[in-house]
Amino acid sequence: HFVNGAWSARWSLGGIIKSQPAVVPVQPGTLDVYVRGADNAVWSRHFANGAWSAWWSLGGGITNAVSVVSASPGTADVFAVGTDAALWTRHLANGGWGPWTSMGGIVTSAPSTASASANTISVFDRGADGALWTRQLAGGFWSPWTSMGGLLSSSPTSSSPASGVIDVFARGADGAMWSRHLAVGTWTSWFSLGGYVTSPPSSASRSPSTVDLFARGGDNALWTRQFLNGTWGPWTTLGGILR
Repeated sequence: HFVNGAWSARWSLGGIIKSQPAVVPVQPGTLDVYVRGADNAVWSRHFANGAWSAWWSLGGGITNAVSVVSASPGTADVFAVGTDAALWTRHLANGGWGPWTSMGGIVTSAPSTASASANTISVFDRGADGALWTRQLAGGFWSPWTSMGGLLSSSPTSSSPASGVIDVFARGADGAMWSRHLAVGTWTSWFSLGGYVTSPPSSASRSPSTVDLFARGGDNALWTRQFLNGTWGPWTTLGGILR
């Protein structure tokens, strides 16, 4: 836990997990963490008022990591790949969860999600053809699956650093990081951010119009690039030995 400029000691949240976690703040001052459990269901813990709830199950039968997004205060949408290779989702609103619902598709990676404006969601996945595929929620309705092309060798990651803006990243067939950028309703073509990465990437926006991108490099260290003031900085190592 990081507060007042310092990290606390590590402590265990328990559980037996089979994926990297996904975390979202549904309300200010709260956190919800979601993982794939040992039973292949989605499990969650909730942090509020300085304390964590017990683990509880959202059910489902999933085969990869979970993605979660909050498109408006008090709501959350969880996405995961089912045993039928389709994308499945559950929606939290008004304090209650709806049922698991299939979004179809043939998905070959963990999903990634971003919300570029209130009550909108974009979900991204690698399809059976190795390309990036997407669906968007707007006006209360989901668009059909649409291909964004490319040839991915990892799960994608996505961030929304400003209203109406989305950046999506994935490892390409050449081992470099590749990206597409959405602004003013239009996507750029795929462009390379270089590097040589050996893991799926992760990205985050910590202030408007900034993006921090992370991945394991060929030396097994953690590497990062930052988008700031309209330009990308160089790849920089953060050290460590990642597995």
